[in-house]
Amino acid sequence: MRDEPSLDLETFTHCINKIRNRAGNRDLVIMPSSEYLNTFLLRYRAEIESLGCIIPLVNNDTYTLLTNKRTSTSLFSNNSFEVPEEITALCNAQPPLIAKPKTNIGSDGKSLYPHFLMSSTEVSNFIKRYNTKEYFFQKYIKGQSIYLLFYIARSTLDEVTWSQRNLLQQPDGKSMILSQAASLHQTSFSTRVLELLRKKGFHGLGMIEIIQTLNRTVFIEMNPRIWGPIQFCLDQGVPILQAFIGEVLHDDPTCFLDRNIIEKPRKFYFWSGGLLEAWIKGQRPVWHDSALSLPQLICTGLQNDIYLRNDSWRCFLHELGMLPRKRFNREQVQT
Repeated sequence: MRDEPSLDLETFTHCINKIRNRAGNRDLVIMPSSEYLNTFLLRYRAEIESLGCIIPLVNNDTYTLLTNKRTSTSLFSNNSFEVPEEITALCNAQPPLIAKPKTNIGSDGKSLYPHFLMSSTEVSNFIKRYNTKEYFFQKYIKGQSIYLLFYIARSTLDEVTWSQRNLLQQPDGKSMILSQAASLHQTSFSTRVLELLRKKGFHGLGMIEIIQTLNRTVFIEMNPRIWGPIQFCLDQGVPILQAFIGEVLHDDPTCFLDRNIIEKPRKFYFWSGGLLEAWIKGQRPVWHDSALSLPQLICTGLQNDIYLRNDSWRCFLHELGMLPRKRFNREQVQT
């Protein structure tokens, strides 16, 4: 655990040296997690690898192509995948719209995020507040929100795929709160996605978000990295992480595929902390499917919460304990 939230090479090296005191001189595999960390790892790849670390990510050009929303949208559109209709004249556009950053990092070095513009007032406020040249704009599509998760092996043709339907989500396209299993990974769409990614030299962990209507499957974005609700794969016995570990440690993505046998898979992924966080901020979570009643949602949550488990209940209590502090801080800012 570092002392400051910011990360630089000196701090990272210090952390690695502290780990070395316990791990010895063995190679250290760095789990590719957040966009912030992955960008840092790729920027200083040579220096970090010289410390005896393994970075299981593709090269910087491939990663940038797929992680930036402008370039990934163009890639999939140019390869016959449907993408949302793009808006070129924002001043005359009819909402609802989505403003997507062309790159994940803005010209000022800060992270950029999508903005849902659901009314003319929100469009006007966005134009006044943000540099529109750093964004492109698409029509908002309403439908089922589905995520395709996968591991594409580097050294073999092995692949592990999985998909889940996003039922309830934090506002503005933030974290998933409730989801259930889907079947997108069993379709020709999934096959086409994996073929394109292999063609572009991608391997490793990844996630594609799509919106599905009665007659459309529309590409929304890609994350060429691990993704938050990966726990649902483990709960369902889907060995995506096992494939990753097997290839990184033994150059064999199949060697651990039988290590996650689940007799009673959980039917849902649920994150109660994310739901309560939205409520504390005065936000309304977004249902992508038929909404459950509050009693149904509570019952589902208690049975499937990501932290309310034998080995992580302390995390559940810690997260609940942090929520009053967040509410207090929010009220202080408002006053």
